[in-house]
Amino acid sequence: MTSALNKKPRVVLFTSKCERGLRYEDSLSIPFGLHILKTYLEKNGAQCDVCDLELCAKANENKNSPISYLTEDDYVKRIEKGDYDIIGFSPTHWNMQTDLEFMYKLRKASAKSQKKSLFIAGGHSATISSEDWLKYGMDLILLGHCELALVEVLKRFVKNGSNLNCDIYSDVKGVSY
Repeated sequence: MTSALNKKPRVVLFTSKCERGLRYEDSLSIPFGLHILKTYLEKNGAQCDVCDLELCAKANENKNSPISYLTEDDYVKRIEKGDYDIIGFSPTHWNMQTDLEFMYKLRKASAKSQKKSLFIAGGHSATISSEDWLKYGMDLILLGHCELALVEVLKRFVKNGSNLNCDIYSDVKGVSY
């Protein structure tokens, strides 16, 4: 992807944002599906960050840890600087209000950067309720297993100069807009 586009596109993928944060220690696990997408994107020439804000917050509570994870504010600052071409979410229906508030916050940050970032969603909830997520502000929904569709969307987005006209994705299988 890099050689054809002469630019290494950047993607950030967020898990659903829990209103009350993590409540149970045994529910800590990495967002496996998003890491599969990250691996696939990177094999196809993109840079990708994956963020589970609750997992990062829990890890940052350990003051003895040599590792520090980015916070929500860190990601907002990156988006304000225009660091990402695509901002993706794996929302859930039970966290919909919190997920929407977070998406609106990131849209405001993106508007400050004056960079056109494409807002996408995928996963079970986005697939089942794609019309709702589109109505509330997502640009595209990626349906089902979306590795191939996501790479194609990214290629077209960068090739078309960050064009937010979703008609350029009309023939991509697994995309709703």
